[in-house]
Amino acid sequence: ERDSRGAEMCPVCFSDVVSPIRLQCGHSWCKSCFENYLIASIDNKAFPLKCLGAEAKCSQTISVTAARDVLSANDFDAVADAAFHSYVYARPDEFHYCPTANCPQIYRTAPPGTILQCPSCLARICPSCHTLAHDEISCADRDTDGDKLFKEWMDNHDVKACPGCKASIERIAGCNHMTCTRCQTHMCWEC
Repeated sequence: ERDSRGAEMCPVCFSDVVSPIRLQCGHSWCKSCFENYLIASIDNKAFPLKCLGAEAKCSQTISVTAARDVLSANDFDAVADAAFHSYVYARPDEFHYCPTANCPQIYRTAPPGTILQCPSCLARICPSCHTLAHDEISCADRDTDGDKLFKEWMDNHDVKACPGCKASIERIAGCNHMTCTRCQTHMCWEC
């Protein structure tokens, strides 16, 4: 995009491009704006990252190479890690985290009746209800008193489970249209 003088404008700060970074789509960004956009993605998790050119109508995905060329090694690793976790959270029918506290292991879903073993912590996992394995009792019967108490607490405190990833969500204010920050699932708070 260009201003009335024909100078390239950054799609973030809408000023003349300083230390330009040109993406594959042809749009140019200020180097600092591009770097800050990438770093902000760690928290806002808006993956895949898209160019904001053409008044944010450009649909070109930002390449890994473009990100690596601008970011420090630590920042690039943080963005890549956030993108990976965003990918996993956006696919709750395909991937799950080990249910053991503080275990970072991810596993793919498996057929019912199978018992998985976490390669990191060696916990046995039920792939149907995604909890620790519960031999000889069904997933429905496994609903413990603690689970019932937590569901009761959620009901009493206006907390709901995301329909996509089942993360607990609390609505403090605003409209009823919600987006899960974990898996990006859209939902209506009232429905």
